[in-house]
Amino acid sequence: IIVSPQVLLGPLEFQARALSAKEVQELFYKRHEDMRLRIGPSSSDAVRTTRKVRYETKAFASPGFLMAPPLLLQSRVGKLRSCKSGYATWALTDMWSKAVEGPTCQAPYECSQDLLDSPLPLISCNSNEDGPIDPWFGRQPVGI
Repeated sequence: IIVSPQVLLGPLEFQARALSAKEVQELFYKRHEDMRLRIGPSSSDAVRTTRKVRYETKAFASPGFLMAPPLLLQSRVGKLRSCKSGYATWALTDMWSKAVEGPTCQAPYECSQDLLDSPLPLISCNSNEDGPIDPWFGRQPVGI
């Protein structure tokens, strides 16, 4: 068995049959003294399950580029919460609600307030309207 160094394992024992509760208890008390000497995690399960783990999101400090044939052009559009298709709007809302209400944003993880308020940071439909687009890496888009 290959595990990371942070995993603490007791002696593993494989048996061809299921043990009764009495047999498991006897094994526990028989090995209790040996296991008492092993150090455990630095915090209890109760403390670990109540501690929040924040996602780290890092923005790029400066834009990067790659020039290679063929030259690819990106067209950026605004983000919308509602789509042209009713099914697409339903799918977008369903995926976002499952992410927010599911294990992704539950303890010990914590989602940003932007994601909890709106699906746009996670998923969106495109706006076909021409209008002001937010700067990308602090720069305005350049028309071609």
